[in-house]
Parts: sequence; structure tokens; C-alpha cells
Amino acid sequence: MIPADRDALIRDLALLPRGSKPWRAAYSRYRKTAHWRKKKAEKLAKDPFCQLTLLMSKTFVHANEVHHSDYSHWFAENVDHDLVSVVKRNHQLWENRYGRKG
Repeated sequence: MIPADRDALIRDLALLPRGSKPWRAAYSRYRKTAHWRKKKAEKLAKDPFCQLTLLMSKTFVHANEVHHSDYSHWFAENVDHDLVSVVKRNHQLWENRYGRKG
């Protein structure tokens, strides 16, 4: 991704109303970037189990998605603090229960 495209995407994600159709389109583009694929793989390798399932029931279930717990660090996520490994069925639940920063 060229820097101008990256900067425009960061701007859209920061300024568009979160959850709006244009924001979701920008977020979809972000999730297709090589950066996001690398961060997602890094998080799932580091924390392969769903953090919500582990927290709620002390059960180890392999995660298949990564949730942004903080949306203020686009293209600079810290895998230990900004991302959470979850299973698909718990992705929205995590957001509803613990919210998100940024």
C-alpha cells in the first residue's frame, strides 16, 4: 500500500462515524491490507485461544478472529494491548461487554 493510500485510509477510519456504511467500507479495505493480515496472524500465534471464552469459563477454544480493542492505533497496533483473539460467536459479545477505546 502506498503511503498516500495508507494515510487516506487512516483519515477515513479516524473521521468517519464508526459503524456508518462509509466507515465499514474503509474498515473492510483495512482488513484486506498485508499489514492487517500480518497483525492478525501474529496475534493468533501469540494468543491462539479465545480470550473471552478463557475469561468466562476457563475453557481453551481456538480463536479464529482478532478484535480491535483500541481503534486509535491504525497501522501501529500493539498485539498485546490493542488486539484480542476471539471466536466468531464472541466477537460482538466482546465489543458489547468490554467496549473499545479510540
